[in-house]
Amino acid sequence: MRMHIGRKGLFVFSAMICWATLAQGSASMAHANEAEHVSGPPPMRRMSDRQLAKTVQRAIQQSGGIYMADMAVRAKNGIVTLVGAVPTTTEVSQAAEVAQRVQGVVGVTNNLRTQTQEN
Repeated sequence: MRMHIGRKGLFVFSAMICWATLAQGSASMAHANEAEHVSGPPPMRRMSDRQLAKTVQRAIQQSGGIYMADMAVRAKNGIVTLVGAVPTTTEVSQAAEVAQRVQGVVGVTNNLRTQTQEN
């Protein structure tokens, strides 16, 4: 037995197939997005350069033993730059070490000098 669907029937049948395919694809995408969201940690927001510089400065102050009166901390895209003068070479290296440990710091440029070098 042979059936004749006609153009209108063929169009309706094609539309139903397309709708079913799209619905199945949307469900698959939604499931994939849910799995991706559930399995991974939430994305971290990078702090602003100003926030990062303040956080590093606070960390250096709280570490103790580093004279900061003649020191400035700058940040650009996660790179922290230390500039100015401190009394000892130990403080030069300590300041860089403290800065490097701060979350969000990608690198440290240590332009600190000892005060004896400044004179």
